Amino acid sequence: MSKILFHTYRPEALPVGLQYEDINRLDTYEDNSLSEIMLADTLDFYTNDQAINLIQKLSAKITKNGSLEIQGTDINQLSLAVINNNIDINTVNDVLYPMKKSISTMLDMQNLLKSYQFTITQKRYVNLFEYYILAKNEK
Repeated sequence: MSKILFHTYRPEALPVGLQYEDINRLDTYEDNSLSEIMLADTLDFYTNDQAINLIQKLSAKITKNGSLEIQGTDINQLSLAVINNNIDINTVNDVLYPMKKSISTMLDMQNLLKSYQFTITQKRYVNLFEYYILAKNEK
């Protein structure tokens, strides 16, 4: 059997030799039946407790001497990449919020509001990293 990529959705393209399987179908595989499993960002869609349970289930499915490859976002490395301007905000948006449609900076949002003739009356950061803006419509 080829290496199986378990994920929540099918990627647009799969590398040669890699077979996709919906992670929700993991229970359909017998214990000790899979020799090569890959998770590419799959755990990022689960809470820590859920990820632990998933790893436990996967460990039962892998044959003796089988392999499990895991790729995922390291929040510390992502933060460093942002601080050092190694990645742009759109990439951060794609990494952190794959199900959301956008993320922006306070400055971006202020500029957008001003372009529609709003006046910024309050701005601050809340919850450590979220911006809060109160704007008055001047039209």
